[in-house]
Amino acid sequence: VLARSAAMPRTAFLLALCVLVVALREGCGAKRVIELSNERVRFVFARSASGAPYISEIYANGELPGASKKTWNQVLDNSGAKEALWRATFVTRSEQHPADANTPADYDIHEERDGKGARVVLSWSGIRVPGHVRLGGKVSVSLEFSLQPNANTADAHVMYSTTDRTISLWSLSVVAPGVATGSDERAAILHPKGFGTAVVPSSITSQSTLRYPCPANMQWLASILGAGASQVALSLQRSPAEPNQRGYAGLYFAAHDGEAHTKDFWYEPAGEAGSGATAVNFGITLYPENMGKWLRSWSPPFSFRLGTHGGRIIDIAEEYRVWALENAVWVKKGPLSRRIAKGDPQVPSWYLENSLWLNTGWQNLDIFNQTQGDPPVVHERSIAMRKRFGVPFLLHWYVWDRDIVFDQGYPDYFPAKANFSTVVAALAQAGVRTFPYINGRLFDIHVPEWRGDDAAQSAVLSADEQKLSPSSSLHTESYGSGASFAVMCPATAFWDREIGAIVGALKHNFSVSGVYIDQIGAASAKLCFATNHGHPTGGGTYWVNGYRSLLAATQSDSGGMPLITESNAEPFMDAVVGYLTLVAFGDRMSSAVTAEASSFIAPVFPAVYGGYYISAGREFFASDFADNRASVAAAKAGEMFVLGAQLGWFSLGGTQDPPAMGLFEILMSSESDEFVAFVRAASELRRVMIPFVGMGRLASLPTVSCSHNCGEVVSSAWKALEGGNVCEIGVLLSSTSSSGAPAQTTLAVELETADLPRSCGSAVKVERVYENGRRESVPFSAAPSLSWSVGTSAAYTAAAFVVSFAS
Repeated sequence: VLARSAAMPRTAFLLALCVLVVALREGCGAKRVIELSNERVRFVFARSASGAPYISEIYANGELPGASKKTWNQVLDNSGAKEALWRATFVTRSEQHPADANTPADYDIHEERDGKGARVVLSWSGIRVPGHVRLGGKVSVSLEFSLQPNANTADAHVMYSTTDRTISLWSLSVVAPGVATGSDERAAILHPKGFGTAVVPSSITSQSTLRYPCPANMQWLASILGAGASQVALSLQRSPAEPNQRGYAGLYFAAHDGEAHTKDFWYEPAGEAGSGATAVNFGITLYPENMGKWLRSWSPPFSFRLGTHGGRIIDIAEEYRVWALENAVWVKKGPLSRRIAKGDPQVPSWYLENSLWLNTGWQNLDIFNQTQGDPPVVHERSIAMRKRFGVPFLLHWYVWDRDIVFDQGYPDYFPAKANFSTVVAALAQAGVRTFPYINGRLFDIHVPEWRGDDAAQSAVLSADEQKLSPSSSLHTESYGSGASFAVMCPATAFWDREIGAIVGALKHNFSVSGVYIDQIGAASAKLCFATNHGHPTGGGTYWVNGYRSLLAATQSDSGGMPLITESNAEPFMDAVVGYLTLVAFGDRMSSAVTAEASSFIAPVFPAVYGGYYISAGREFFASDFADNRASVAAAKAGEMFVLGAQLGWFSLGGTQDPPAMGLFEILMSSESDEFVAFVRAASELRRVMIPFVGMGRLASLPTVSCSHNCGEVVSSAWKALEGGNVCEIGVLLSSTSSSGAPAQTTLAVELETADLPRSCGSAVKVERVYENGRRESVPFSAAPSLSWSVGTSAAYTAAAFVVSFAS
């Protein structure tokens, strides 16, 4: 308590009282700034002119550990409170009410400290939303940020509450406002579609939203300053020449949610849309359980992480990986090496060792050649491809079922076409294992079964988008066939039984090697408002848990077998053995990107989850072979090789409708001899390097220089996990020259050895690995970074190396 002495003027007393209380009341004319910081990151919180609390700035320590001084790089600039820290939609019985952190309310911001560290609490109570008199004074939102001494990121929690039973929360977005992109043209914004996608900031002109799960495969957003769309940017390492350069920093914003609640990740230009972004807003939108119903209070059962990383893709991956491997349910079975050692029937060794895929004739827009799945056609073409490539492969079999147009009649697949089981057995004898296609999500509402067996009662029901309230509206979709499909709710027992019975019949009656179940990992999670499914309406974990339960029941019905789905959505990682990665390879790696490209692959996923999943496949088109040398196709296959994927997924059938994808005649042509030899060599090398690319994780993308006849040259370095030699690093290289002449390349590797066991030692040996497993020592230079030359004898070259560390 401040006591005024008789000699103290009244004005001076009041001013001193205002400063002491620091209640941030505008009437005192004071403006308080609170900092939350440690040696790695600095957050600045302040008040706007109206008194609303906000994050003003975030800075990253740009120096390496042990540096003599700090170089603070600004990764977020929201000075002036231009952007709100949260956005929400409240609903009543008749209307919706948007609000955000700048909506009039009773504001507060204060700092708390205890033995666990420091916290900053920002609160908005008595939120007064225009247009609804009763809402005023009845709703509160708060955000709490806490920071540990050695952390790069703050832990953030959000809380909502209301005492007004006429009000409910529909959605709440937590926002990282004003993420800096910097003036460097190499800056990048990264989001979790595919393996991770880097976007050039100048191409961001409006909000882009990714539903989790699918197409958001992980739960983070990030920025990289000063190292975006170049080889250095894509590299997981800092530039060897400039290890401490200013600008190597970035912002990391994530939901560390190990149970996979449905949510949206979005980014948008900060300020007005329409021109290329110089700063962006990141947002994560949450949907509470029982949307549209009154909740006295609600807080998501997980935290957000907001802060910085070191400016490299590996830093983003490591921040997320440390959390995920400790907390996420989808990694609890352990890495593939452990599952194989335990005899998990879902992960047979033949699947892990496979390195090539073909399909019977998938075609863009889902408009198929209907005879491509006929067993005699499949047998003839598959046997020809087995002889052509000279290696075993897996076959994705479309239109194996009764004579209907593709994408019609789901889930009525039987009877199978004549001689289906006979051809399955004959192909297996020849080294071709079959994976027939089924859809795991859709029900054709025009088949007779739709009205019986509880089908219609087990479909997703949508919300009334005008009133933002539950409704009885059936969610339907349509594709190339024109059929109308209901999206089935995976939380229902009916759908579990339906898919389980189909997969069980394929295994027991036809002896297929595995089953491809479409859309589980690729199609967006839906908010289901059915009240008879046994799950909360709207948000929650039932979408992921429903599919995880479905896949577990399917494994039980089939006796255990490999299941794959499209796209690499993280929460299904332990429930399927493989991902069809068409989306992940929809972009190209950075050295293949032209100046006009706005996005490219940023492979965070294999750096986080390498050793826990197997990816396979990308789209190949007839136009990829247009130069009669297949140079585009070879470059695309080379990217798959260095990112650890099983190669190919070449369409044997298909139509000639643009874009034509039928490749059987092209692959059989002598003009494709060089391409086929390249794919064969890369497939064999991948098999030899399984301890790294199959049971290890991506460690870096080494810098590669090329002296002449250069086309696309890409490389990767992999660390073995348990079951492998942890004192070795595998390096893969793909060189594809469109000129037809071999390239001469120098591979410069900057290897991070900090997490290698101390017993590994510092003596280095580099060996080239050949398709038969033979190793040959390679001369190398150790300064300024590990490097060696790679002589190539063909225009298309796949090469593998092992770097060993010994005492």
